[in-house]
Amino acid sequence: MNPCAYSALREAAVRLLQLRLSMQTVIPVALPAESYPATRKNGATGRRDIQRDKNGKPLPAYVGKNPSFWKADGTPTQTSHRKAVDEAELLARIDVAERLGKPIGLAVIPSTDVVVIDFDRKNYPSQEACDREWLGLLDLYPELTQTRLERTPGGGVHIYVQPADGMASWRSAAGSLHCQFTPVPGGEHRGEVLAGTRVCVCAPTRSGAGAYELVNPDHAYSVVEVPDLASIGIYPKVNATPEPTVPPSSSRPASERRAPNGLNTIPQLADLIGSRAQEVLRGGRPYGADASAVADRSLQLTGFVKELWSWHNLLLEQGWRFEGDPDQLLAQAIAALDIGDKAERVLASIIRADCRHRDPDRAERHYAWLAGDRSRRWGGRGDGQGSSSGVCGTAASDPSQPPPLSREECRDRFRDAVAAHRSPTEVELLLGELVDESQLHPQELRQLLAAVRIEAEQRDVLRQEASALEEDLARHQARAPITLDGLFPAPLAEAIRRITEHLPYCDHVVATAYLAGVSGLVKLGTTICGNPYTDFVTPANLYVATVGRSGQKKTPLEKLLVRRPAQELRREMAAANSRAMETWLKQYKGCKKDERPPKPVAIYLQIQDYTGEAFVQQLQELDKRGLSVLVLRDELAGLFGAMNAYRSGRGSDEQQLLELFDGQAYTSLRVSAGDRSYDRCQVSIYGAIQPGVLRELIKGGDPSGKWARFLFSPLPENTVPLPTAISAEGVTAVNRANEDLQVYARRIYTMPAQRYQLDLEAIVAFSAYEHEKQIQAQQARLDAQGALYGKSAGKVLRVAVLLHLLQLAVLNEPGEGEVPVATLQRAIELVDAMDDWALGFHEQAAAGEEEGGVSSLMRRIHTLARKAKGAVSWTQLRQQMSGREKKGTNAALADQAMRALAELGVGEVCEGPRGGLLYRATADLPM
Repeated sequence: MNPCAYSALREAAVRLLQLRLSMQTVIPVALPAESYPATRKNGATGRRDIQRDKNGKPLPAYVGKNPSFWKADGTPTQTSHRKAVDEAELLARIDVAERLGKPIGLAVIPSTDVVVIDFDRKNYPSQEACDREWLGLLDLYPELTQTRLERTPGGGVHIYVQPADGMASWRSAAGSLHCQFTPVPGGEHRGEVLAGTRVCVCAPTRSGAGAYELVNPDHAYSVVEVPDLASIGIYPKVNATPEPTVPPSSSRPASERRAPNGLNTIPQLADLIGSRAQEVLRGGRPYGADASAVADRSLQLTGFVKELWSWHNLLLEQGWRFEGDPDQLLAQAIAALDIGDKAERVLASIIRADCRHRDPDRAERHYAWLAGDRSRRWGGRGDGQGSSSGVCGTAASDPSQPPPLSREECRDRFRDAVAAHRSPTEVELLLGELVDESQLHPQELRQLLAAVRIEAEQRDVLRQEASALEEDLARHQARAPITLDGLFPAPLAEAIRRITEHLPYCDHVVATAYLAGVSGLVKLGTTICGNPYTDFVTPANLYVATVGRSGQKKTPLEKLLVRRPAQELRREMAAANSRAMETWLKQYKGCKKDERPPKPVAIYLQIQDYTGEAFVQQLQELDKRGLSVLVLRDELAGLFGAMNAYRSGRGSDEQQLLELFDGQAYTSLRVSAGDRSYDRCQVSIYGAIQPGVLRELIKGGDPSGKWARFLFSPLPENTVPLPTAISAEGVTAVNRANEDLQVYARRIYTMPAQRYQLDLEAIVAFSAYEHEKQIQAQQARLDAQGALYGKSAGKVLRVAVLLHLLQLAVLNEPGEGEVPVATLQRAIELVDAMDDWALGFHEQAAAGEEEGGVSSLMRRIHTLARKAKGAVSWTQLRQQMSGREKKGTNAALADQAMRALAELGVGEVCEGPRGGLLYRATADLPM
């Protein structure tokens, strides 16, 4: 199936160009940063360097919305958002994408002639509220029903209009266009007006999150003219300084302002603002907690504006005289940061009246000192009490010295040094300076430095989690959801759904558990070849681990989908074992000692516990009979913890289990037991494990690749009530579904062993997939993640052959030797979805035990908030956490985590009745 409707895109491109709209193309899905990283030209070397986040991971160049297209050789390329393309170029790009089978989309570049009003769903408390507002706008202004309207994948709406005033009413004093809008003058920010050179992805583009759809197809290629945006109830969202809180500068002439203590010297505003704000005016970028903040011009301007306005507000409130124009300083900072294109948006996000100086007493002393007051003693915290250490006694009694630094200012200096990764020598020099410039004891300063370092480490861990969650969300949005109907034939999907519909499982959990059970029934010798030239052959076994907390109904999952489908086969095998033993006993009694036959070895389809030596004996017998086996454990941690318990140091059970994954031959010579060997084996594993236990097991990495062999299937943290309306028809339907699964299990069990091949199309697809995993393994930040990428291709082949066998079993047809590309693609989607979760889990585990709950704080906050009925505070969330989860966390980190979750679009923050932050989870995080 094509990834997009190319014919519809061609038609839309031609029709939109006829409206004299400027057009571009976009690659509408996020491409992996490992393969297509963002780059920037290095001014020193002239080369383009890969841009990375603070954890060393490459940043993505293609996020699904930037103007871009596919070259004929299959490589993506970006293009300028300021440059429109003509009809011939648009159609040529769509043709290339269709030939390659790649996704492509369209984007409009609005101007001042035609603009797009973008109602953004995330600015509303619910989808209903968003729809109510834009539909209400159409009720008030019916002419808008005859213009182009689009629904975005995120639930927002695009309204195309042609303002007759050329957007003159939307220009700021600086000449730039306002961006944010509100449907009520002075109301809440509800979206953006896309004009100028801002890009707007349009219908019929299909992105990773869904499709852009026309709301009114009859008017898809009509744009209504309006006098201006105000005439249809759209107003710019501009934050003004509230008059009552902060009096305007013109309300108090300079001649009427006073200076404290009758001082006559008038300080300059540029001297009053802090050192970091002054550094911005000199061209520096001092704000932010890490090196990546240097490139964030919006952050730098935000820090400067808040510092400037906090001083200006204080001066006006106190009536202190000063010289200098804050607007001129602001213009100077905008020029120094070269941020004229974003300044309006940044300023609109800051409420001027809320900018308050954090230490007014310190500010007054600083003002007085700049105003020429040298008569006061600058006692700081110890004013009037002397100095306990004597270190700062001179500074405290010398009126010619500036006021000593406060504890908060010392902390800021330490934060800057830690953020800049200053050397130990430089930090020691800074400590010496602060001893001289403050009245804090050296030991107190060292404790403050240690606290700042811990704070920085915790922020790093939180940013690392935010980055991992953002990548998870991007992968999740770009990937189709795993469904039973997408994986299995319809009768099988319906039977599984019928059995599990009243239990709290999602489809990927159910599918992986069932596949694990099936893998233990496949005949030994059943293999699949991914590439005949390299002999890339794997057996049809699986290692699957369901990950869930205690009480998440892991045991019923195993009972219903792993044990029960095979129960009749297990009973028949137990009866055969009994008959063999009875026959042997009869022969044993009637034979001489040296003529007695060997005791038969009982065989099993599913086993729960074993020793390594007994297991070898079992595999030796299964090899003779051409059978596979499934190892079942309620807790997988016990499987690995019990290894070697009965061997007295004689060998490695764990190493044996690792080798079983690929079905390798085994030979062992023991004096006591004699020869123990087999030429082939097919062992599958299924069990459950708790997230905390798994974290402990993998926090040291995965050097042997033990965990990389597993498909980890996370259970969702939700609940489903047991059914109360019981009917005979319902019970009959469940029983019939169980019988169907037993029939399919028997058909799988009776299929003869054979080697399956990929068809030609599937060989090409598998080659590309396997090569991509090689690249990702080399670029992986963690060795455990590299091991996971290295095993992905083998797991895909295993899942593909099992899906193929199930297709044959349901149809009850003779074995088709070729696995089609569609089946391979379904296997890739399932394995990638499970591996994505494992990659993120490795990232969390690598954060280190010393970080406590900080390494997974965002996910835990969101999970607990998801269970609540409304917005919850940090105090309420913390009460539900364990001691380990609370370790290292505090309200400031929680606020940062909540805001980061809101920025990811999975939650909302608001102010509580006491001024604290409340968080409401609005969407699920990817598992």
